[in-house]
Amino acid sequence: MVTTPWARNAKLPVADIVATAPPPLPQVNQYQAQCKKLPKALREWQAYNDCRRTIDDFLEMLPLFQALAHKSMRERHWLEVMRITGMRSDAWLLR
Repeated sequence: MVTTPWARNAKLPVADIVATAPPPLPQVNQYQAQCKKLPKALREWQAYNDCRRTIDDFLEMLPLFQALAHKSMRERHWLEVMRITGMRSDAWLLR
């Protein structure tokens, strides 16, 4: 199994990821490009589909991560997000 910083971050609370660094967009785009260049035979494998779905899902959520990482986010905003979602911020994991 390949372990990357992205894979290791999957078990971190989203609040910690947002607080420490912006999402690694160039690296994720590189993964997406590499995924698209794989031979057609490999693209039929379930592992390929799982990997591709993970990358696509991450890129879909990226604008949300960027908004949550913005310096204008205050505690009151986090409290509102937690109220609306019914979750504590320390319970959100990047999975």
